[in-house]
Amino acid sequence: MRTAPLWGLRSRNNLLHDGRTTDRGAAIAAHNGGTAGQGTAAATAYGALTTAQKSDLLAFLATL
Repeated sequence: MRTAPLWGLRSRNNLLHDGRTTDRGAAIAAHNGGTAGQGTAAATAYGALTTAQKSDLLAFLATL
């Protein structure tokens, strides 16, 4: 897994390749590209998290 794209995430406001969202949860969910999508597994796993788990993950991402 390439983690370099996450470096400096806390200081970025516009997310995704085209900057279409500022919401980290929405950016994760937007990576659902269908059965052949590169980020589909991540988007699916994120969608299966509880609200508390999502909150914890987003708090962690805000530290990167």
